[in-house]
Amino acid sequence: MSHTGSMPERPVRREVRRPVTARNVLLAILGFILVSAEAAGGDIYRYRDEAGRWSYSDRQPSCPEAECIAKGWAPGEAAGEDLASRLKEKLKPDTPIDEAVLAVVTIEHGAGHGSGFFITRDGYILTNRHVVRYTETPGWREQRETLDAAKAAQRQRAVELRQCERDIDDWNAALKQLAESGQLKSKNSAVVGEARARRQRWTKNLKYAQARCNSIRVEMSTAKRELHRRELDYRWKTARGEARTRFSMKLADGTDETAVLLATSAKDDVALLKLDGYVTPCLSPARAWKPTPGTTVYAIGNPLAKAITVSRGIVARVTGNGADGTIVTDALVLPGSSGGPLVNEAGEAVGVTTLKLAAGGSNDRQGFGVAVPIDLALRQFGELQHLRH
Repeated sequence: MSHTGSMPERPVRREVRRPVTARNVLLAILGFILVSAEAAGGDIYRYRDEAGRWSYSDRQPSCPEAECIAKGWAPGEAAGEDLASRLKEKLKPDTPIDEAVLAVVTIEHGAGHGSGFFITRDGYILTNRHVVRYTETPGWREQRETLDAAKAAQRQRAVELRQCERDIDDWNAALKQLAESGQLKSKNSAVVGEARARRQRWTKNLKYAQARCNSIRVEMSTAKRELHRRELDYRWKTARGEARTRFSMKLADGTDETAVLLATSAKDDVALLKLDGYVTPCLSPARAWKPTPGTTVYAIGNPLAKAITVSRGIVARVTGNGADGTIVTDALVLPGSSGGPLVNEAGEAVGVTTLKLAAGGSNDRQGFGVAVPIDLALRQFGELQHLRH
């Protein structure tokens, strides 16, 4: 049976008690569940409920099979399925760089995708802030500017339409005045001929103005529908991007998981997510390694959202004092690689790739990649302080 209640009350002993903490209560409850399950000869099941919380039971949960984990579990052990061993067995890494690939993930968001990587065995993930808050990116600002330009073009069309309609009024008024002037019925053939020529020209100008006005109206109607669609899409994605806390992601073997956003840095382009329920592969932060020009590094990410790629390069330069600056590398970094790790030859994380420097803001293969030093990234989040030097 499922156990969700507390332990039976016992007589109070007159002795000094240990402080009651949430951890002690959880261990007591789980211990009680384990004892009951062992007596019944069953496994402990860990599963996610509809809200994404982990629950425990000694009975098979009535949830989709993909959400259920039927494994024995004991307090004090790393919680959840051993994802690290599963990926290692499946992908069979041969080198430290291959091992590093196991820890890299692809993070989906409303405007595309980015990369990230596990930095602890219990599922903490480092990535870029702009991956999870893509509304802060230059690309997203460009979309806003494109929309604003489209609105400005629509306003200009409206100005042209008003002028065109005034032209129609003017030609109609001129033709009416000509008809009322009597020149077309004059006994002077020269006057009649000149009046008819003017009427022909003005009628032609009137028809041209009418056709032009109709064309502008059609343009404006089509542009209005498209602009309305794009504006709604932009607003929806902006609202979603600014408030979203759960992100779909793909692991190194292509399987799907969902991570929760814990925090973003207000100063640097880094963010922290968490995948619960697994023992995960992870990258160790480089401790003795110093980013000096000419040192070999590898940028790992998923630029095309199809497969994780590795790009070899060197440290081109280091800005600031290294720990608080940035690492510039000629290793290939494309937009979808943002948030992935920059690693040394031992497969240790030395930085979090953030963007690419290219002439004219190009996203082609020319240019340099920039990374936040790993210690600076770890410094932003209290959950990762134990990993720092």
